Amino acid sequence: MSSTQSSREGSCESEVCSTPSTPGRDTRSSSPLAQPLNGLPDTMRSWVLASPKESDAECWERMLALQKEYHCYQSARLEAAVEALENGWLIEEVPRPSRLCLDLINDGLKAQIQSFDSFQGGLAQ
Repeated sequence: MSSTQSSREGSCESEVCSTPSTPGRDTRSSSPLAQPLNGLPDTMRSWVLASPKESDAECWERMLALQKEYHCYQSARLEAAVEALENGWLIEEVPRPSRLCLDLINDGLKAQIQSFDSFQGGLAQ
């Protein structure tokens, strides 16, 4: 493990997604319709919420499964972890962030879902 990797493993730096057309653009501020949550089924929304009995490893595995299927987290860390798994890494080889970082990333997704739900509610009225 490199010294950079070990020093960043527990950090919760701001997650910014870049695309070729918008390098360094923070996608958290874009409109709810532009978010990938549109495809997140209602049954999966409850899966975003962690159980109080869930271990850090179970939370990380759940988040990776959601990211792989729906790309719903705005997190470069999760994208990199999913890519590593798709390239043949074992889940034990992918560095797991601290619980604080997992909770912060999940809070961001919950806020996106709430924003999308309130936006849809406004359209229905």
